[in-house]
Amino acid sequence: MINKYIDVLVFLGVFIGDICTSTSVDDIPRYRLHGDHINVGQAIVQLRRISNDSLLHQWTINTSSASVGGQFSLDTGSFVCNGQFSSYFRVYDSVSGRWSAPYYVKTICYVL
Repeated sequence: MINKYIDVLVFLGVFIGDICTSTSVDDIPRYRLHGDHINVGQAIVQLRRISNDSLLHQWTINTSSASVGGQFSLDTGSFVCNGQFSSYFRVYDSVSGRWSAPYYVKTICYVL
């Protein structure tokens, strides 16, 4: 049996915008993805909603060489929220044709 998942090691960082006004959301933390153990070439990163598996956002990125295969970093712009897990990131390695395991996050926020 062929394993359809790749062992992309994804870890999250948080970045914050630099402008804040009374109607701004720029001070809300956002997800930054870092990944490695992926082939060098193009990859697709998807953010999907857990409840219905709908696609919330998709990015096509280029991976660069690292000590073990390839690596990437992506500032998603997706808000870091409180509460229960609501979404997940997955990475598609276009060289091997395999998906990473899901990485669950909290992205559904209510902003006043």
